[in-house]
Amino acid sequence: MTERPPVLRWVIDTNVLVSWVLRPHGVAARAVRRAADLGRLLFSTATHEEMRSVMQRAKFDAYVPLKQRLALLLPLDDLVDWVVPTRSINACRDPKDNKFLDVAVHGGADALITGDADLLVLHPFMNVRILSPEAFLASEDWFGPRDAKPELPRLLQEPGGAHYAVRKRHRGATTKA
Repeated sequence: MTERPPVLRWVIDTNVLVSWVLRPHGVAARAVRRAADLGRLLFSTATHEEMRSVMQRAKFDAYVPLKQRLALLLPLDDLVDWVVPTRSINACRDPKDNKFLDVAVHGGADALITGDADLLVLHPFMNVRILSPEAFLASEDWFGPRDAKPELPRLLQEPGGAHYAVRKRHRGATTKA
C-alpha cells in the first residue's frame, strides 16, 4: 500500500488574499493558487471575519465590484480547514495580527504567507515559517523546482473564471484587464 504524503497547511494573511482578488495575475495571486494546489488553507472565525470585512470595503469598488470580490472567495470554502485556537498568542507588535499566529500555531501550519512586516519579522515562529508571497513561491521545500508546473484546482486557475475582469483606474479612465 502506497503511503499518502502529508497534507500541507497554510495560513494566508488578509493582505495577500486582497492582493489576489485585486491583481489576479500578480505574485500574491500565484502564491494563493500554489498554496491551494498544495494543501489546505487554515482559517479561524476571527481571520475569516477580517477577510470578509476587508473585502467589503468601498475603496476596492473602483477595482473589482463587491459582488465579484465576494464571489471570488467562494472557491476557497472547499479548501479551508477551520481552527479553533485554545489560547491567544500575543507576540506580534501589531496586536491585530496575533489572530494569524493563533491559527498558524494551533492549526499546525507549515507556513504563514503574509506581506505584513509586523508578522514577517517573527520568522520563524514556533516552528511555523512566516514568508512573503515571493519567498513562498521561491521555496522548493514544498513543491520542487520553480519550473515545475503543478495542476491547479480548476476553480482557482483563473479567479472568477473566464468572466473575471479587473477594472483599473488609469489617468481617469477605467479599463478591463
